[in-house]
Amino acid sequence: MNNKINIIQANLLELKQLYFDTDQFSEEEIFYLKTLIYYYEGDIQLLENLLNSKIIPFISLLSEIRLQIIKQDIKLQDLLFLNQTLNYTDPQISKEWRAEAHFLLGWAYRETQRFEEARDTFKKCYKLLWDIGAKKKAVKSMLNYVVCQSSINNKKRYLLDYQMVAKKALEVGDPIVAGLCQLNMAREYRLLGSYELSIKLINQAIQNLEADRGANNYYFAIIERCNLLIELKRFTQAYSDYEILKESNLTEIKEATKVLFIKLGKKVDINISHLDPVWAEVLGQKEHKCDYNLTKHETHLLKYLSEGEKEKNDIIRYLYGDNLNFESADNRFKVLLSRLRKKDPDLILFNHGYYKLTDGKVLIIEDLHVS
Repeated sequence: MNNKINIIQANLLELKQLYFDTDQFSEEEIFYLKTLIYYYEGDIQLLENLLNSKIIPFISLLSEIRLQIIKQDIKLQDLLFLNQTLNYTDPQISKEWRAEAHFLLGWAYRETQRFEEARDTFKKCYKLLWDIGAKKKAVKSMLNYVVCQSSINNKKRYLLDYQMVAKKALEVGDPIVAGLCQLNMAREYRLLGSYELSIKLINQAIQNLEADRGANNYYFAIIERCNLLIELKRFTQAYSDYEILKESNLTEIKEATKVLFIKLGKKVDINISHLDPVWAEVLGQKEHKCDYNLTKHETHLLKYLSEGEKEKNDIIRYLYGDNLNFESADNRFKVLLSRLRKKDPDLILFNHGYYKLTDGKVLIIEDLHVS
């Protein structure tokens, strides 16, 4: 794998390891390697110093946009210029840098809440990254495609999509992206009122994201768990997570943490422009929470169906085991399904002998296949 691909899809720990082995790296590769380290650590001063020290065509533009994202001061004229540059074939810009630029453009669109443009850019970026062999970054791009769709329509749950992307992430050897999928699934279950399953998933996510400690993804997972613990009134555990959050100097993490203070009844000032879109929804109480909570068996049923469509006999065996006679288990399942459909008649569909989730599926298997 070439240096550029190693750089653009590395996590923070991997980037720091690469930094001590740059003998074979070009000047632009070292420049962007430093950019990503400073960006993930949220070190505005070091990133500004880097940009002031040297100008490297095109790479400096990518670094400048990353700086703008950290400062939450994204200049639309720079995004327009980057987009125009990508529309022309310049032999001096490698396909690796072009793919990275598309990903960064999608992220900048998401940060400015231009979710439709971000979604379409990330979907296009998936194939660009996959074709150059940056498979981990490609799967991360598809995850962001789903996240953007969730922001466009937050009334739907996207469990199937996150499950599909998580599986693909593990196939390409990226537990961090799998952890991000688990983070998003944990949030979906929280909105459904399935707190215990949400806690289980967020703990798995944090474990997978541990290698990315120091970057915002890890701390966003801690914030989500802390938020859950507050809702469950487990304040001692929530305080332990708050102590972890104090490690971060990232502005968006600090502002999101303040949202938790408000939920605890404290008065704090928040800079809305520095809030991640997810936590802006939490602050504005615009999250689409269900007006019901799921029972233990209802939660288990949704979790099982999030893996794909299932036959009734398989569902009954999963929910009740083999110790209960089939007639009794079948009756329990009918009652369970009836109660769940009273809560949400559109959540589960029965078609051609199979039960499946119908809510929020935007991906199909073909989306994750490339020629």
